[in-house]
Amino acid sequence: MAAVQHKSFYLLHSDGERLQREEFAHLETIFDLLPKVIFYAKDYTRRWVSCNRAALTLLRKRDHSEVIGAREEDFFPPAVAAAIREDDLTILQRGERIIDRIELVADQHGQLVWAKTSKLPVQNSSGEVWGLVGLTQLLDVNAELPPRFEKFRRVIHEIDSTLDARPSIPDLAALANMSTSHFRRSFKECFGIAPQEFVLQQRLRRAAQLLTETNRSIARVALDCGFGDQSHFSRQFGRFFGQTPRSYRLHWR
Repeated sequence: MAAVQHKSFYLLHSDGERLQREEFAHLETIFDLLPKVIFYAKDYTRRWVSCNRAALTLLRKRDHSEVIGAREEDFFPPAVAAAIREDDLTILQRGERIIDRIELVADQHGQLVWAKTSKLPVQNSSGEVWGLVGLTQLLDVNAELPPRFEKFRRVIHEIDSTLDARPSIPDLAALANMSTSHFRRSFKECFGIAPQEFVLQQRLRRAAQLLTETNRSIARVALDCGFGDQSHFSRQFGRFFGQTPRSYRLHWR
């Protein structure tokens, strides 16, 4: 299995080959010039080996030493980390590629933004996969999206801008010019989760951002993110993040 050497910034594949951060230094330099492109490289055990400044900003980290050797579960809540892990294993174990996938990601401010993601396997001279590189390009607000996403652009904007008011599903369906039942089916087909769960997850992401970046009380954060009951907020927060709001604040600060 891989052995982590944080000081020299390399990670070992199970067969002893080294995936060194220095090998990606020129890519870090290039992608540092592109603030809307997030670049990263991982070894076979999904540990980060390299990334650019945009990736550090997204993760709210100041230095590469806070990232090298870590995995997604060290940065993201369980539900998000599990989805990333599934992607990575598809690439690492099967050598498959993800090319120009359109998706929504939360930026460093907790806002949902459209992005185009690609992930490619890193192979040795024998063709064995021993790592991966990923690129996520944040798209301009006016960028053209595939039709299946474009029809939800106004919906996503409404969700993001009215979290404290808890937008209703019928209102969101009206924005998409769909009946409520059609909207529920179409939204889940497109994003993989029901719209009400999507809204809940984004309210929780915003709450997490407020917990780490402000001094608002937990009760105030709950209210600002549309939770009238603090105990209900704490239960939902723990289900998604695997920690209580208080523990999350203490850990990530």
